[in-house]
Amino acid sequence: MFEDVDPVADHEDGDRYGGKILSVIPAPEGWFVGTQVSHLKSGTETYEEPKVYPLIAWVLVDAMFRDGGRTTQVEPLFLTDVGIAHTTEFRWQQGAGDVDDDGQRTLVAVDVLPAPGAVANVPAYGEGSLKG
Repeated sequence: MFEDVDPVADHEDGDRYGGKILSVIPAPEGWFVGTQVSHLKSGTETYEEPKVYPLIAWVLVDAMFRDGGRTTQVEPLFLTDVGIAHTTEFRWQQGAGDVDDDGQRTLVAVDVLPAPGAVANVPAYGEGSLKG
């Protein structure tokens, strides 16, 4: 699905927002990242199934945004259904902020979740919902 995408080249060329990893530090074992993609149109929001992925590291990212603004920030690096991504890259891959021809806007939330012992009903990697 994202074979032609080269976030680093796109970031450096300024074609789209993205993020270049500057530094990596391993994350403690057992933590997760929860993602939620939703679509907003005419005040109505629809939600895709939330997903949970293993957190593998923390990264320092040179993030560039749609408006050309840039910042350096710490983000989780996690294993997704299509590979490894950090928050800025995942949001870019999902089309966060894009508005389609019908006026539907894509929203993407990424949250770090505590180790499973601290949260009941944490689903297996890439499956299920955060709903109890």
